[in-house]
Amino acid sequence: LHRVDRRQRQMCIRDRVYQQVLKRLSQPRTEDIDYPTLKTKFTQAQRQWVRFRDSECDAWYGVNQAGTGRNADQMACLLKRTQQRTGQLQEWQAYLP
Repeated sequence: LHRVDRRQRQMCIRDRVYQQVLKRLSQPRTEDIDYPTLKTKFTQAQRQWVRFRDSECDAWYGVNQAGTGRNADQMACLLKRTQQRTGQLQEWQAYLP
């Protein structure tokens, strides 16, 4: 239950940062940056990341399918990948003008 709470908190943080980046990308094209195209690519990348995260963490579950720690391993994977993605999104946030 503790890991679920940590994962939920981390997901809320990730979602908040993701929405902040999307908001900054919701601008018209400028001389330097094609924001609409960048936003489309960014959104596609997020969707692909979700598929990657789910597949990888399902694989962790499969590795330990017969063990009692399989759920904990899957949750640990989800938490770790979500934390990593949050860091990546924060890099976007810091880099965007």
